[in-house]
Amino acid sequence: MSRINSHSPTAPSASGRPPGAAWLYLTVVLDALSRKAVGWAITAHMHATIQAIQAFQRALAERRPPRGTIHHSDQSTQYACEKYRVLLERQCLQASTRGRSGSSTAPGAAC
Repeated sequence: MSRINSHSPTAPSASGRPPGAAWLYLTVVLDALSRKAVGWAITAHMHATIQAIQAFQRALAERRPPRGTIHHSDQSTQYACEKYRVLLERQCLQASTRGRSGSSTAPGAAC
């Protein structure tokens, strides 16, 4: 069995990926009842708000949720920002308002 020389340019880094390999960022929207991935976005650069909106738009096209459906997220800034909240409002969906700490999400968070 051959062994990769740790000084070899093909040796994996501490992250487990080869040097020079690109990162990809994945955002997934899950249906809480079926646990099915109903929306997703993958990008080469981390722009959380755009990625979250793309994933959510795919989920809307896939599921067409009824008015008043509650959308729960991890309450990160991309889900609390104005653009994302406006998208929810236009679809007549309700954002969950409590984060992990139990405090309300700050309205008008910057994108």
